[in-house]
Amino acid sequence: MSNSVDTKVFLQMSELLTGYDGLDEDLIPTFLEHITDEVALAALLAGYQALPQPPDMNTFLEFLEKNEGLLALARKITLLWYTGTTYLSTDDNPKYALPSYIPVSEDAYLGGIAWKIMEGHPQGQCGGEFGYWSTVPSDN
Repeated sequence: MSNSVDTKVFLQMSELLTGYDGLDEDLIPTFLEHITDEVALAALLAGYQALPQPPDMNTFLEFLEKNEGLLALARKITLLWYTGTTYLSTDDNPKYALPSYIPVSEDAYLGGIAWKIMEGHPQGQCGGEFGYWSTVPSDN
């Protein structure tokens, strides 16, 4: 993803999409790496900025419903923030017969807002640091 994305606008739009204030700005570069359609992202951000500011969710949803391709991108951005994962189709990952979701980074996965909202923890995080299950337990 190019560096031409206004991260402040991306963050404001993301807060509207997620309904969550205080998103971790440090995750934006990682998320932008996983948004490969720069044209769609530019259109989404421009559409967001063209709305009366600050837009309400209903107005933004009306805009998204008129632009189906942008709605799919908005869903992807929301998924990134909530779970720190991205969708892989079977075309993207032919080893698996079913579509899947993969973490985009450890920080994004562990920092997903879904865990904060539900006051829980992500799968595989209950016993220690991320990846703890891949090492042999100590004798202590």
